Amino acid sequence: MQSYYGKAVRGQTGGLLGRLLPTPAGGYIKRLMDVLVVEDDADARAAMAKALTASGFTVTEADNGLVGLQHVSQRRFDAIVCDLRLPYLPGGAFYEELAGRDPALADRVIFVSAIAHDPAVRDFLERTGRPYLQKPYELDELIATVRRVAA
Repeated sequence: MQSYYGKAVRGQTGGLLGRLLPTPAGGYIKRLMDVLVVEDDADARAAMAKALTASGFTVTEADNGLVGLQHVSQRRFDAIVCDLRLPYLPGGAFYEELAGRDPALADRVIFVSAIAHDPAVRDFLERTGRPYLQKPYELDELIATVRRVAA
């Protein structure tokens, strides 16, 4: 049985374009890569969504960790970009809850943070083993990291 994520489809330069999913008739259909962006800063969230959409991803947005958990309970994502400082449910608690519910999906989390220099935050990031981007970051770096995690 093939996983939800399907077979990766790559472009001429090797960039991830989407996934091929099997059909009951024995063929395949192409599916764009789904990314959840969990970020409370509306401008940062909009910039991420715009850059990822322009790079061929389908983007779902959440402005806090609780809304992010609602989204992951309703559908699967190929990657999740999550800020660490969030209202209602911080990024670390979002990750821990996700890891308890769906460890494979927790392996698709990318953290973004302006506080990664804090020793407690650095310790958390190292424990998770998940990639993180220090704010401010380049959008090209975000796209490349999402492609790598979603592959």
